[in-house]
Amino acid sequence: MRETTDTTSDDLRRRRAQLLDELTENPFWIRGSVVETTQKGRTPTEQRRPHRFISRKVEGRSRSVYLRKECVEVAKRASARRDDVERLVDEIAEINIELIKRGEAR
Repeated sequence: MRETTDTTSDDLRRRRAQLLDELTENPFWIRGSVVETTQKGRTPTEQRRPHRFISRKVEGRSRSVYLRKECVEVAKRASARRDDVERLVDEIAEINIELIKRGEAR
């Protein structure tokens, strides 16, 4: 996060608008991780079968959602985008805090 105390309020509002635009350019993201595991077959000669899930925390508990194999790459990209979203939200929050401190929040 860049220093905000030496920046004008108008500059902060412009930067916040840029960040909001960037946030909405690609709204496809998820909070969770793609987990790939295998499950043993029913008989000793049956091969292990791969299983893929989106794992996430919901109300303090881990929840998993099954993924078909053709959905895994899309889910991985959406999960990776989470870090970008969190960075954008953090910077927007810092700008908002600075505007509140200045008494110029709108």
